[in-house]
Amino acid sequence: VERLLLIGKELKESIKSTESTGRFPHLLRITSGIPDLRPLLSSIHGKILPNGEIDDNASPELRIVRKDLAERRHRIHRTLESIFRGQVHAVQEEIITFRNGRFVIPVRTDSRNLIPGVVHGLSSSGQTTFVEPMNVIDQNNDLVRLKEQEAIEISRILLSITESLRKNIASVRASLEVVTVLDVAQAKALFAAEFDCIAPRISDGKEYMLRDARHSLLEHSLRSSGSSSVPISLELDESHKVLIIRGPHA
Repeated sequence: VERLLLIGKELKESIKSTESTGRFPHLLRITSGIPDLRPLLSSIHGKILPNGEIDDNASPELRIVRKDLAERRHRIHRTLESIFRGQVHAVQEEIITFRNGRFVIPVRTDSRNLIPGVVHGLSSSGQTTFVEPMNVIDQNNDLVRLKEQEAIEISRILLSITESLRKNIASVRASLEVVTVLDVAQAKALFAAEFDCIAPRISDGKEYMLRDARHSLLEHSLRSSGSSSVPISLELDESHKVLIIRGPHA
């Protein structure tokens, strides 16, 4: 939706910049139907990252809680690393892992009593016990609390964005309609330029005439192989009402 609003805004500004020259009056009329949604665009711009995550700066509250989360994680890591250094023989591997939403360390099951704490599971072999040491339990509690605060703030931000879009839904749809019209017009123009097309003149009588006509799909296929199609001309009128095509002429 943000991308749509941005394109609509840029299209309108781009076409309006030619107004004084009078070069594109028809496009100017079309783009005049794009509503001014700059306040809405400004309110949602940059809050959701391309990967779908909420940006840290989506709100001051989110920025603060994520800063606290990073500091808390860093503090827990330092505490667990000190345990690694102090209990070299008890630790299975010097790896900090995550179980049940809490930071734990892998301890040799036969040395489990050397590191007091809460057990959060065993390895498949049973030789490793994942332990949350006693001196990080409070820190992990703080981490869980901060994660909950983060989730609440993210929900609030998403709800705010949703409400903003809901209030402007008619304008968003109007913008979509105009952008679609222009997108189709551009597709036609690019196709016409690539295949050297002209606009047909519709006859009021019973005449049908093609001058140097080509089949666009056939021409496209032949171009890709380095060849070109051979144009044909034909004319039908009251005296010539039927055309018979025979042989391998696609």
